[in-house]
Amino acid sequence: MKYLFKYIKYEPWRVSLVIVLQTICSLFRVANSVLNVYILNSLVKFDLKAFMFYILLNIAVFVVMTVFVFFDQIEQVRTIQYLSLHLKQDVITHLSKYPIKKFQE
Repeated sequence: MKYLFKYIKYEPWRVSLVIVLQTICSLFRVANSVLNVYILNSLVKFDLKAFMFYILLNIAVFVVMTVFVFFDQIEQVRTIQYLSLHLKQDVITHLSKYPIKKFQE
């Protein structure tokens, strides 16, 4: 596992951006849960105005969260591609140090 942290050091900004985007998405999920509680409370109180307000607010939270999830997924794919490229380059560099006869055994 400690060998994999070496590759994270190659792309620290990309990994940090993915972590920040994941955190933002998690905060929006928590906000959605809190809004669901407010929606349920307004239904219990029969407060239609508050109910509609929290429903619209919940929709807005979902829209914003969808944008962040979209960018998070794109950045995750880019980061994985860069990290796997570094890993492949290291494997190729390591394998190219051996003579061909070593692989024929």
